[in-house]
Order: sequence, then C-alpha cells, then structure tokens
Amino acid sequence: MTRIEQWIREEGRQEEKRETARTMLTMGMSPEVIAKATHLPLEEILRMEKETNNRN
Repeated sequence: MTRIEQWIREEGRQEEKRETARTMLTMGMSPEVIAKATHLPLEEILRMEKETNNRN
C-alpha cells in the first residue's frame, strides 16, 4: 500500500469517528464519554458540540 493510500484510509477512519461522535452528541451523550469511546480529542468533541448547538 502506498503512503497516499494509507493517508486516505486513515482520513476515512477519522471521518467515521467524527460521524460517530456527532451521532452520540445528538443522543445526548457527554463529550467526555464520546472522547473516550471515539479516541478523538475532547477539544474536538466540544467544538463539534458547539457547532451542533449553533445549528439548532
């Protein structure tokens, strides 16, 4: 697998984690729990939560 293919695969995984985090936020789960479950940084989850709240 080339480096480009590896990078694309990793980007896909990260986007999947972000989509899971967004879903969990809409389900009312706490950012701390979401960060632990997805292994995304808490700061990123908090930013996503703020963006989600701004849309509503």
